[in-house]
Amino acid sequence: MDFIQEYIEEAKQVLKSLEGALMQFEQRSADPEEINTVYRYLHTLKGSAGMFGFHDVERLSHELESVYSDIRDGIRQQDDFIIDLTLHAVDVLGDLLDGKDAVKEADKLISDIGSIKSGADMKSASSGSTGASGSQEGFVILLKPEKDIFKRGINFQAIVEDIHQLGTCEFIIHNESVPFERQLANKQIESWFEIILTSNAGHESVKDVFLFMKQTEYSVLQISGAEVFTSESYKNFIQLNDQDIQHRIEIINGLNPAILTSTKQVAASPSAGRPGNVEEQFDAVATVDDEDSEDDEQNTRIVRKSKKNGNVTVATQKLDQLINIVSELVIFRSEIHHLMGDTKNREISEALEKLERLTLRLRDSAFNIRLVPLNILNVKLQRLIRSVSKELGKEVEFITEGLDTELDRSMINALEAPLMHIIRNAIDHGIEKPEERERRNKPRKGLLKFYSYNSGDHVFIQMQDDGNGIDFDKIRAKGIEKGLLSKNQNYSEKELLHIMMAPGFSTADQVTTVSGRGVGMDVVKKDIAAIRGDIEVSTEKGLGSIFTLRLPLTLTILDTLVVKVADNKYLLPISEVQFCYEEEHTKLFNKKSRQINFQGQLMPFVSMREYFGIEEKNEKETVIVVNKNDTKIAVVVDGILGKLQTVYKPLNELLHPAQCFSGASILGDGSMAFILNALKLSA
Repeated sequence: MDFIQEYIEEAKQVLKSLEGALMQFEQRSADPEEINTVYRYLHTLKGSAGMFGFHDVERLSHELESVYSDIRDGIRQQDDFIIDLTLHAVDVLGDLLDGKDAVKEADKLISDIGSIKSGADMKSASSGSTGASGSQEGFVILLKPEKDIFKRGINFQAIVEDIHQLGTCEFIIHNESVPFERQLANKQIESWFEIILTSNAGHESVKDVFLFMKQTEYSVLQISGAEVFTSESYKNFIQLNDQDIQHRIEIINGLNPAILTSTKQVAASPSAGRPGNVEEQFDAVATVDDEDSEDDEQNTRIVRKSKKNGNVTVATQKLDQLINIVSELVIFRSEIHHLMGDTKNREISEALEKLERLTLRLRDSAFNIRLVPLNILNVKLQRLIRSVSKELGKEVEFITEGLDTELDRSMINALEAPLMHIIRNAIDHGIEKPEERERRNKPRKGLLKFYSYNSGDHVFIQMQDDGNGIDFDKIRAKGIEKGLLSKNQNYSEKELLHIMMAPGFSTADQVTTVSGRGVGMDVVKKDIAAIRGDIEVSTEKGLGSIFTLRLPLTLTILDTLVVKVADNKYLLPISEVQFCYEEEHTKLFNKKSRQINFQGQLMPFVSMREYFGIEEKNEKETVIVVNKNDTKIAVVVDGILGKLQTVYKPLNELLHPAQCFSGASILGDGSMAFILNALKLSA
């Protein structure tokens, strides 16, 4: 991966973090740490954009940074307009990083930001300048960049400019054997610097300027008095004589006399030398003052943690390739088992067992690599809820639980659209307007809860709301209006829910940007089915609804039961199989109704021979009780051939109408077998 692509990937991660920080800042705008977090992400984004030619990204992020600097300094207040503008800017910045033509939109945003800044400047001017100087602090920055800093993609000149923008400063340049301007032109920095700065930006903001630099390249010391120049922290970099200290005191007094609480002369160490001869001392250690010791300890812990639990960014295409290879290995293992049959050779049997263990370990490791927490969807869902609720004039509180639940990355990508449709429907059709909720003695804010958890080899995701619930009378009326239902027939809630998920069905009275086109719940059902998932809906009028998604952990490998029907083999997912037993044919088929009594419970059964139109009968049948989503059905087959770990393959579009099959797989002998969708057999 080249440097530009690496920057793009890192910048996109920063944008995702910025989105999350903005959502937190909107909820807790009074917390100064939240605004500092937003500011840092913007500063990080701007840092290297210009170096890699993303000048529009640099311009836009710089303008946004200045707005949040004003908010942090109290020059202006945070409001919805600024949050809306920043979220839109995040989208535009993402388009710019992707190389899309978004320059005009970026220019428009910069113009909008300019109007915000002009208002803030007027407010700042009206407040007078005396208060600003009184709130200033003094800093000494000891800065020694590595000679090849430019090769690391860091624009040192931009860092110098950022220091100037923080306030008023004066540079003391050491070891300037080559003029500093020439060093910048040659992109090789040989000098090092003492920088005396007065600013009201705060200690953290000053340190943020050096975000991309190594900790050994800089130190930021806060000035509380002249004694800072004789402190141990300062002496670790340079030892000053009386004349040098007095010179620096005069610089501070020239910048802002109020900075120093004491300007008395302080004796210097007799071992003081010229500033330009202390490079080895500078390299030896880089520390900050006692006030930052706690931060240093925390940074040390973070660094150690990152070394221990380091992360590597890998392209999803490479992960897909790894999964494909593992899948082929699983098929190959089944092929070897088929070829060897019931071998009596002990060494071969042991080798096959070892191959199976290693294959399973490799499979589990490969799939664990692809697992990512559902938390990566959180910011997108928050933005959607914020946008839709504002558009519809509703107030919604969004709470989450179980976001650390992990799913295959491809599953999460496929989940985005269904979850967004469910959320839109919940806010539009479920949650009432604030006034209506108050009339019903409900909290003014509607509640939308995202809840996920693991159960066996499945993940369950619930989206709950405390709105009005599903109006079955309205669904029935719309169904009759569209010719989907008969006026003279009664329908169960289950049947009406099935109609609600039909293509083109909508209960909205008019088409809006949120709903009304009838492309909502049918898309949810289709997309969930495409990833071998199921959806259930429970609702109670006036209290709300719960949409439950049941999803497999992975889409690729499947543990199955191989069954035989005549000369054909079929597969049933083992996770759905509850019980198997043999039964006489005459006992099963002595009644007209296709039902069996299993553990005192009547349930329907489907004979696969009858289903596929095979006339020959067996004397004994094998009954397999399937339990899926608490719905039970018995499948009658000729026999069970064994258990097999298979690689799931989706069906070709031509076979989509055959809903009795959910997919297919390759067996060890090279033949193909369909995976049965038991619940659709009786549909």
